Amino acid sequence: MRDVVITGMGVVLPGCDSKEELWRQLSEQDCQLSLEPATGGDRGRVVGRIHGFDADRYLPDVPSRYYSQCPRDVQLYLASVALARRDARLDECDATRTGLYDGTSRASFSSWYERIRRERDHPARDLYTRNELARDTPGQAVGIAAALMGVQGPALTFTASCSSATVALGQAFRDVAMGTVDIAYAGGHEAALVPPLHLMYQEAGLCSPEQETPARAVRPWADSTGNVFGEAAVTLVLEERERAEGRGATLLAGVAGYAYGNTGLHPTHVDVTGARPTRVVRQLLDDTATPRERVGFLIGHGNGVPASDLAEMRMMHAVFGPHASAVPLLSTKPVYGHGLGAAGAVNAAAATLMLRERRLFRTLNADPSATVEGLSFGSTESLPVDRLSGVCLSFGLGGHNAALLFRGPGRCGDEKGLERENDG
Repeated sequence: MRDVVITGMGVVLPGCDSKEELWRQLSEQDCQLSLEPATGGDRGRVVGRIHGFDADRYLPDVPSRYYSQCPRDVQLYLASVALARRDARLDECDATRTGLYDGTSRASFSSWYERIRRERDHPARDLYTRNELARDTPGQAVGIAAALMGVQGPALTFTASCSSATVALGQAFRDVAMGTVDIAYAGGHEAALVPPLHLMYQEAGLCSPEQETPARAVRPWADSTGNVFGEAAVTLVLEERERAEGRGATLLAGVAGYAYGNTGLHPTHVDVTGARPTRVVRQLLDDTATPRERVGFLIGHGNGVPASDLAEMRMMHAVFGPHASAVPLLSTKPVYGHGLGAAGAVNAAAATLMLRERRLFRTLNADPSATVEGLSFGSTESLPVDRLSGVCLSFGLGGHNAALLFRGPGRCGDEKGLERENDG
């Protein structure tokens, strides 16, 4: 198995399009959610919408005719890949040894919704043409990116509900580690903020009722409130370490392991016992020989839904035992909302930056002076050099449980090297 590192990051989130701004917003608990007014018979709601997005700004070297008519979610994805490539300083690479791995659970959802609505006023033959076949087919984002970049390795889309990006990153990690590819652009994207999405979750009792203060809309674990949904596109560049070091790349963090398991129960119910995610995280730590006391944080699903919150808190105690209070349980969703299939990529980016900065962030809306079930929800303290490992955990409708293990950018076991790298 080859050592895998992260050398680049492209983020397109509400109010954020750089890793520097992402870190600032997380560390300062700067919520990017907004309140949108009621329309028609629908009630107003808090969302994480990306305002003022202009694909031309991110794709200056690509003729606009290749993407201007693509659905919004595809444009967001292409922008995140372009930013990641730029951040990693990857101008040229072996096309057959490069792959694209994208996670999305509702690809082109909003595009098809709007097109179907237009059938009331337009003939179907005008709405469904070869152009829609090329641009709007779910999963086509990676195909368009591969064509624009000349990528000839894997170009894969993963759909595992809200675990989609975590699964995509996990497969990318495995392919780089096994030598299938040398470079992987991996992450997730989603832009599905249309009424049907909200209505389905609202009817199921899974949406936050907050309609006044966006920053208070998502309150996981301590005061479960329900989901707020957001748009997101995040791509990380995964690379084989020796290749990355040989070209002088900046190493942001390492990817050390991946585990997945399905609950195998009801397709929409969460196992509130936390039994299956417990086994998944244990497998992840055991397979990577990571002692529990060496884990510095766990970024959870953290969506504020009571059943998910309870499952995660029970999982923390089952996995870490007496060390549970020393492993902060964190969430990015109070800042950006739930990015659905892209949520795991947002968490992976946050984990990467914590390990790069060697500093934690505090979960927004979690009282730093209080604990729930004996757990901590973050701080602004430094990560000790002997705890430079972190877990990202995702849940998804359909029983999905997926987890990734990240480590500091130094070589595994080289704690003194890590300390020198971060101090110098």
